[in-house]
Amino acid sequence: MAKLTKPKVIKFLKEKGIYNDIDEFLVDEMLYNLELARQSKADLKKRGIVVAINTEQTLFNTNPSNNIYQTSIKQALTICRKLGIDFRSRTELKINIDVEDDGF
Repeated sequence: MAKLTKPKVIKFLKEKGIYNDIDEFLVDEMLYNLELARQSKADLKKRGIVVAINTEQTLFNTNPSNNIYQTSIKQALTICRKLGIDFRSRTELKINIDVEDDGF
């Protein structure tokens, strides 16, 4: 899938007639949160949702990436709503922010 870029999002919003220059900050934040979600999801796939904490005895805890992933997805969805990007628009832009069932 082609990477979603700031110019691409701004062009899309302008074509929809729903972009103002003040929205640039929201576009930046949306892309930042999508990148956080991508990175944390990759870590979850690599290390799993439960990770070992090495102390004097091995303990297990939830992978911190899980919280980062959940928070960044929620934030990206909130920003999409603020920008007026609905489900159909996200599909057209190829924004993959739906929480997938990865078996976790």
